[in-house]
Amino acid sequence: MKRFIVHWIVLFLVVPISLVAAENGNVYRHPSGLSFWYPQQWALHELDEALQLVPADAAMSQEGPSEVYFVTGESVQGTGILQADDPRVIAYMDQQVRSILPALQLQHSRKAFALPGAHGIMLTWTGNNNAGKPVEGRAYVVVIKEYALTLSGISLQGLINKRTASLEKIFTSFVIGQGQLDPALAGTWHKHATMSVANPDRIYETSWSAAQAVTEDKSQLTFQSDGRWHRVDASQTLIGAGGLWLEDNSQNENTGRWNADGKRLFMLYDDNTWEEFAYTIVPTDNGRELRTAVGKEMVIWRQ
Repeated sequence: MKRFIVHWIVLFLVVPISLVAAENGNVYRHPSGLSFWYPQQWALHELDEALQLVPADAAMSQEGPSEVYFVTGESVQGTGILQADDPRVIAYMDQQVRSILPALQLQHSRKAFALPGAHGIMLTWTGNNNAGKPVEGRAYVVVIKEYALTLSGISLQGLINKRTASLEKIFTSFVIGQGQLDPALAGTWHKHATMSVANPDRIYETSWSAAQAVTEDKSQLTFQSDGRWHRVDASQTLIGAGGLWLEDNSQNENTGRWNADGKRLFMLYDDNTWEEFAYTIVPTDNGRELRTAVGKEMVIWRQ
């Protein structure tokens, strides 16, 4: 499934990670080259369009979590946005926060962060949640390598303040490194599927109602050794009844960048949407199979 990055995919930058990782923490690494440090006592959950960070002592109520934290990012390629304090970045962040909690108001106070090669800022929001309880929001934002990167949190009033030291350590550990490429994926892979529908019962059906249809789908996916990919999907459909046949042919092409670490395949489209799969490469009598999966859905490609 092609996912639009309406929140923010993960990308990161900054201080040498070995210095932070020594402080009883874990390092998250993504095959695309993204990595960051987070406290050892915190849990990390990979969601469809973000990473969720959960402190071991996260506050809870009968309604659910009283504090939530996410690491996210979005491409700003082609927009001319170079800094986190660009008014367009701030307006977008405010729009995203208020789409969740309309009563939150962006505050004028901001904190600046000097990161190697970039400048980050911290934005804050205050207001009430839908139940009328006072809440506050916070977003640490940096723009690096044509991505707006964000560490954000929303909590009941007062809870987020005790996380400040940890949040600032996480934010200043953002790193964009060289993405991984699995050489075993390089080359061209093919997928072929045919589906037909027919009703041969001539006793109860006329030549018109006993229609037939067949669809043939062919896909070709090429992983280039330089980290680019190219996919061509072609489809041919024939529909016939009463001696009349109609044919439809279509073809769609997509390109982008890929990274893989032997288990996870990350494909970024040139339109800045993306897909991520689990994958395995299996030798067969006729060559090799590339088996990609999202959840329980698997697709088999062959060379």
